[in-house]
Amino acid sequence: MPNNQSSHHDRYRSLLRLAKAMLLKALRGTSAGESAGSAFASGGASMTPAAAILEIHALIDAGALAEAEPRITRLAQAYPNDADLEFLRGQLERRKGEDRTAAGHFENAVALRPDLVAAHIELAKLYMAWREPARAQACYQAALEFAPDVAGLHNNLGLIHLGAGRLPEAEQCFEKALQLKSDFATAQNNLGRVYSERKQYDTALACFRAALALDPGHIHASINIGLALSELGEHEQALAQLETCHRVAPGRTEIICGLGKSNFEMGRMPQARQYFREALALDADCADAHFGLANVALLQGNLAAGWEGYEWRTRMPRFARYYNAPEPRWGGERLDGKTLLVNAEQGYGDVLMFARFLSRINQPGATVVFRCRRALVRLLRDFSGLNRVIDAEAGETVTADFSIPLLSLGRAFGIGLANLPGPIPYLRALPNLIQTWRMNLADDTRLRVGLAWGGNPLRTHQHGRIPAVDEYCALAAIPGVAFYNLQLGGSADDVARFPLPLIDLTPRIEDFADTAALVANLDLVISVDTSVAHLCGAMGRPTWLLHPGIPDWRWEIAGTESPWYPTVRLFHRRDGGWTQAFTAVADALHEILRPRLKS
Repeated sequence: MPNNQSSHHDRYRSLLRLAKAMLLKALRGTSAGESAGSAFASGGASMTPAAAILEIHALIDAGALAEAEPRITRLAQAYPNDADLEFLRGQLERRKGEDRTAAGHFENAVALRPDLVAAHIELAKLYMAWREPARAQACYQAALEFAPDVAGLHNNLGLIHLGAGRLPEAEQCFEKALQLKSDFATAQNNLGRVYSERKQYDTALACFRAALALDPGHIHASINIGLALSELGEHEQALAQLETCHRVAPGRTEIICGLGKSNFEMGRMPQARQYFREALALDADCADAHFGLANVALLQGNLAAGWEGYEWRTRMPRFARYYNAPEPRWGGERLDGKTLLVNAEQGYGDVLMFARFLSRINQPGATVVFRCRRALVRLLRDFSGLNRVIDAEAGETVTADFSIPLLSLGRAFGIGLANLPGPIPYLRALPNLIQTWRMNLADDTRLRVGLAWGGNPLRTHQHGRIPAVDEYCALAAIPGVAFYNLQLGGSADDVARFPLPLIDLTPRIEDFADTAALVANLDLVISVDTSVAHLCGAMGRPTWLLHPGIPDWRWEIAGTESPWYPTVRLFHRRDGGWTQAFTAVADALHEILRPRLKS
């Protein structure tokens, strides 16, 4: 989401303005034909070195670089190794466009005077422009040692943490900035961005609105309100907000892409495509626009164009940190005995869905290593075509010749609808675990139905993606069914309050290998759009998906079947509600049970 950064901290600006005002007052006694600079240059006593430095500051600010430069040179000869002069020389070089030379002067300035906060700030700005956030972070931290009560410094340090995905540290910085300056709209907006990253969109929206209340002209907060409303499923409100922003700031690609995203989620593909193309007309390298068009293409079955555009995810600011592998990118060429590292990415469902392509890498003599989160390691350890699976959370490393993000395999192999879904099942539960879990279910002769009824527990608002638990009452009167809880992350109270009697074995589940073994012992799984649905589809298990009705290329937008998973049946949310979907699920359950009841 959009942000803005303080270019100079407030204290530095105020002091500089005050110093210039004092200089003008001191210069009132010079004759009309003699400037302060000429008095100093001619050796006159009317100009002190400090006053000369301040006048040079003013010349640089006014763009009179040709006049400022010789004065700096003469002053530097008289006062070598002066930190203020080094800072001034850095400012001059920046205005000339010589940023590398400027950085050298700023570094000299802080070496001479570590408490010269303004030089630390200028260095930080340069390092951020050069995409060296670690060095910028060190500069802001050094500045804060001498100016701990400057809110803008905390805000700017928070932006670096936010960009690196260090959300607790970012939150702490923005909170500190607001403690120091309670009306700091920019810090309030950036705090909202932290909550957006956590997918806590209700809280994020409150922060953005608070920022806008502090500064009604804060365009970043206005944009972020629209984007948060879109994430919350309030698409009409989001469109109205973003269209207002578009009228105020018509050339901003983040607004136009937000309009494209909202139209996409409302199923308005022509309008979505039009907005994404409008953004690209303004900026041909707009990653969000390329990504948006890729989602449209994938949804409509044009996988070749979709995979190509989907590569732009690696350049999107909020995702780029996940794609900084040091190895050369593999593009599908012969490995010839080399080692390839495949990096898992995005959510568990995405990993389970694209794991099908790992076996296609298989080349004689090549070593294929897959790095993923711990919860998937045991399930995938013996996966066909993999030589090794390593735990990303444990910091395991491997020396590789090439690497590739998992979701780039579709492009590397030229996957199209004609060669989907591939062999099903491509994931299997471990035989010893199947037997272990079978013992837990041995005495139950009813129809065993697993329920994954909640989404990502980190989301505070599921914006229509999952049904309210009361919707499941529609299944309560169906006899001969045993419902098994597959919802991880919930509490015992959540299970107790669920409107269906749930058999809860989830405390015994350690990872996806256990979930797979439990699923292998069930007759059917009913799931919302979550990783459990992808796991069951990959295993070829009968699965009924409660589809939220929001366009997603991973599932059909209108039909009842998925091209990716032949054993998955879709039940769509209609007209803003789940009633029709649950009525259809209840009817389908009765249909399955009819032969059992007759016998």
